[in-house]
Amino acid sequence: MNNVRGQLISVLNLGMTAFFVGNFAEAKAAGECGLTLAHAINSPVMEANALANLGAAERELGELPQAIEHRQAGLALRRPLGQPADLGTDLYDLTLA
Repeated sequence: MNNVRGQLISVLNLGMTAFFVGNFAEAKAAGECGLTLAHAINSPVMEANALANLGAAERELGELPQAIEHRQAGLALRRPLGQPADLGTDLYDLTLA
């Protein structure tokens, strides 16, 4: 269908589902795929979401340096977008990492 935005939303949703059922490796793979798709459509909002998901999965996998790096990159994108709720959630999750 070549609907990259739709693919991106779907993969991020699948990744979060995997995260919430404890399949962190699958959640990480979905986050990486989501990041690639977000770059393809040049969407800072979706890139920040993918980075947040990726960082959360990496944190649970014990990959703390990567988790922190991805969370910080997502926050850098999110700050100028004026998304206070998402920004707060991301800051909380970064603190956990």
